[in-house]
Amino acid sequence: MNGTAVVTTPLSPGSESREREVFSLLLDINQELLYESVQLQNRQLELKKEQSAPNADDGSLAEQARKPAEEEKLVQQDYFQ
Repeated sequence: MNGTAVVTTPLSPGSESREREVFSLLLDINQELLYESVQLQNRQLELKKEQSAPNADDGSLAEQARKPAEEEKLVQQDYFQ
């Protein structure tokens, strides 16, 4: 830049409130997208494990399915903190 300062007009109280609402909505959308991506990743892991161990008994598959759910909870806890 050439060293000149950019002057911005302060937001009116209504505009500031609206901007906060939009920002909050974007954060909510981001949270939902993150949750869905974690769900998809966990489902992919489950499918890969099922394909790699087709002869495994039902007990081990249930245990394998439980692990991604536990990992998902940890990811969500980290995200919300």
